[in-house]
Amino acid sequence: MPEGGGIVTWRRLDMASLRLLFTRLGSASWSWSISEVPALAERMHWDVRETIDGLGAVADGGFEVGDKQIVLTFDAGHVDDIMIWLTETIEDPPVESQVFLYDTFTDAVDAATDVLGPPTGRTSGESPAAHWRGPESTVQIRHAEFAVAVVWASNEYQDEWDQVIKDLA
Repeated sequence: MPEGGGIVTWRRLDMASLRLLFTRLGSASWSWSISEVPALAERMHWDVRETIDGLGAVADGGFEVGDKQIVLTFDAGHVDDIMIWLTETIEDPPVESQVFLYDTFTDAVDAATDVLGPPTGRTSGESPAAHWRGPESTVQIRHAEFAVAVVWASNEYQDEWDQVIKDLA
């Protein structure tokens, strides 16, 4: 919070940008191969800023929510998942930020529902999530303590991750 108790404004994607993002995610079809990342980034209107050979990449989507707006994670020649930040990361979040994050999460779920249809699953609790499983990939919106993000993963990777979480429970 700024000195003197001023008003805090956190950055997030607006509804039009959310709908456009979900439209692009819903219409994108690709093999999840690292070699196809440049073509995917071009179709999605992302600017790949940094690539760490074989491990991942960071891209800018023009969202103005921080430096690492889009993070791609690589493994064994393919992309495991893509995390797209819908808000800036809120360090040492004050109580007021939780309303902002909750509102952003619900707006994102509404925008995704408008574009992708009803969620195919939801998770409640401390870190709620909603997801949309398609024929090749899963789009998930996550509400975390410090930010709201979309995680886009191949169904194969999402299934592996879901099994890990289930085994830990």
